[in-house]
Amino acid sequence: MTLIITIINIYRVKHKINDLYLKERLEKFSPEVPYRLLISKFPRFADVTLHYHDCLEFNIYHELKGKVFLDGMEFSLADHSLLILPPGTMHSYLIPSQKGEMLIVQLSLKDLNLYLNTEQVTQTMGIFWERIPFFTQRSEIPKLCYRLMEKERYDLPDFLFWVLELFRAVALLDNREMAVKPSQLELSWLRKVINYTELNFDRKITLNEVAVEIGFSSAYFSRLFKKNTGFSYWNYLQTVRLERAAELLKQGLGVSETAELSGFQDVSYFIKVFRENRGLSPGQYKTNQ
Repeated sequence: MTLIITIINIYRVKHKINDLYLKERLEKFSPEVPYRLLISKFPRFADVTLHYHDCLEFNIYHELKGKVFLDGMEFSLADHSLLILPPGTMHSYLIPSQKGEMLIVQLSLKDLNLYLNTEQVTQTMGIFWERIPFFTQRSEIPKLCYRLMEKERYDLPDFLFWVLELFRAVALLDNREMAVKPSQLELSWLRKVINYTELNFDRKITLNEVAVEIGFSSAYFSRLFKKNTGFSYWNYLQTVRLERAAELLKQGLGVSETAELSGFQDVSYFIKVFRENRGLSPGQYKTNQ
């Protein structure tokens, strides 16, 4: 725990963020910088929308309470200090306002492939992402994440050295720690829902429309979505729209235009739910950026 506290204290000022999913979306990977190093604080309730990445992600929790939903399973953050998210893992968070913090390290395997064959390297090391445990109590991985957080930019050989060390630590994980995971095929419908929603959230969407898109009845889809995520599809859709609205306000768009482009047909309703979710009106949020 001392190590985690040290990490948080060193990087509190440089990397402090509040809107976790928004920050991830705005900071893009590139071949020059194939990683993201973030710290998220939670001064107010955080409803991080359901999403997934093509990158490998490590989350280190410091005195953090709340829930995380991983590929249809619910876990308490209070019971864990380190979470590994293999590429493609669907996840969302419900985190109440508190002093706890989250350290995030993300590695873009796609961009790393320009320098080393990550598939060949990981397979040679015996790493198969579907077998990697979600949670582990091992101390070596947080230590390596700390080393990655020491710099904002790396010389390529130095960075690749630490990436390979991190892969080595992952290869040594005890699979007995792993929660029983559903197969990628079992949850392929949920990925379709995420992709369809992110392409169409800016217009009116009906529950039946989404259900038909994935081949389910609306009643079955509604039950299945809540069972696998912990919240209703309407709650998920509204969270996606609010995340987009926050992104547009950061870009300087007006409140009415933001509401329309985010899929809110009523500006007054948009202002109401945005204030409830962010603790500020859209105008105040825009000004504070």
